[in-house]
Amino acid sequence: APVLHADFTFGRAGGKQAAVIINATDDGKVMYQGRAKKGDEGVKGSPLEHYDGTLVSDHESALIKHGSRHQECLTHVDRYAKGADENEPNKKWPSMMHAWVTDSIHYWNNVNEGICAYDKETAEKLISEFMSAIAVAREEYEFEPPSKYNREGYNLYKRMEETPEDYVLFLRDPSVPPTNNIAERMARKFKRKAHQVMSFRSDEGVDRFCDGLSVIESIKATGKNLFEEITARFVKNIVECND
Repeated sequence: APVLHADFTFGRAGGKQAAVIINATDDGKVMYQGRAKKGDEGVKGSPLEHYDGTLVSDHESALIKHGSRHQECLTHVDRYAKGADENEPNKKWPSMMHAWVTDSIHYWNNVNEGICAYDKETAEKLISEFMSAIAVAREEYEFEPPSKYNREGYNLYKRMEETPEDYVLFLRDPSVPPTNNIAERMARKFKRKAHQVMSFRSDEGVDRFCDGLSVIESIKATGKNLFEEITARFVKNIVECND
């Protein structure tokens, strides 16, 4: 896949916390894999481990080191910007960043829905607005350093200042989505089951559920008849076993 969405979610197995890594494509095909924990060990053995395309994810250190290009999820950026706006009401940059996220995603949606054509000048204008918000954040934090109790906004600003291209890639290349919402939606499908069972009996139970969910959701993404496709897989396995 030219673009891969990755994320971690959590459940419980055998009374202990268990992690699940999710790798999803733009068209909805997905692989869930149970893991003892997240981080580098959680990535090992997943499609992401040797992936060299464009990765869309939140700022998870074990994820962002993979892929040749990276787009930070703007949903998370907006969430942190709103939090900074509430916790640091005397600063202007959080509201500037929130407005930028809203305008940029709206523009990207219009391009991808065919409402307007991609325009490099408009994209560069939005990128310039992003850099302006970072410049304002720099000035405001130099004048008034962040409180040790409310550092989420400051940490966000520092990440954006260090790797600005990871936040504006979708404006330079409209084939790249600005959010990791696909993986987030896939994560909710596992979480619903995790809430129902409270705790899987074993890691093997997590693995089996992940395998089944991967097959079902990927079939749904193709638009084919779910019953017929799953039946065909069972029939094929029975024939192979008899042979």
